[in-house]
Amino acid sequence: MPKNKDRKLLSSLLEASPGDLDSSPHIPTGSPLSKKPCQEEPKVSNAEILCAVNALTDRFSAMEQQIAQNSVAIVNLSKTADFVAEEMKSLSARVKSNENKMSQIEQVVRMVQGKCDQAEIYSRRWNLRLNNLRETEGENIRTKVLEILKILTPDEVDDIRFSVDTIHRIGRPGTGGNRPRPVIIQFALRNYREKVWKAARDHPALKERGIRLAEDLTFAERQQRKLLWPRVKAAREEGKRAYFRGADAFIDGEKLSVDEYQDEY
Repeated sequence: MPKNKDRKLLSSLLEASPGDLDSSPHIPTGSPLSKKPCQEEPKVSNAEILCAVNALTDRFSAMEQQIAQNSVAIVNLSKTADFVAEEMKSLSARVKSNENKMSQIEQVVRMVQGKCDQAEIYSRRWNLRLNNLRETEGENIRTKVLEILKILTPDEVDDIRFSVDTIHRIGRPGTGGNRPRPVIIQFALRNYREKVWKAARDHPALKERGIRLAEDLTFAERQQRKLLWPRVKAAREEGKRAYFRGADAFIDGEKLSVDEYQDEY
């Protein structure tokens, strides 16, 4: 029974000795921890301390001197940089001024070149070029050309020698290879030159001899004609009236613009 069991347990506890009921915790006994003896710090003499202080002082002095030198160098470098900056500004202004002068000079050169070209073109308008005239050693080129001019302008026979100034071949002998060197005819009278030029077109005497009269063009004019020739040729094949007047090309009376075909060819 539960109550009987509790009574037996209580009686057994009362009968137990006081020693059996000692519930104090067991504290182990032993020798106390031994303390380690303190280590003594090494002793430093005053002389050693003074020596270290002097060494630090010397190092600080050297650093101060170096800093002072660096400061001076930085100041000088700053002045140099300012001087260079001013020089660059001055140089930039001079370059700009020179560019303006160069632009003005280029304009003057183009103007002078244009005037020289016009003067050369005008002087060549007094000339005609005779191509494919057979060349012989020791020839009298003036006599040969005057005979041809007499055929072209029979009504001017008596005045031809006064109407023509100089006649000469272009280049040194032998430089033309198998082809005869061209002949330049310089006229003294412009109206007679125009008369010869008109008479030479499709003249049978020139075709029989295989020779041809042409205008004495400058290099720039020849390049312009070369540029426009494909258009003139195509227009002629289409039955249109296409021709050159100097360096200019015309199709049915309308002048072709060089700039229009500059990129095409």
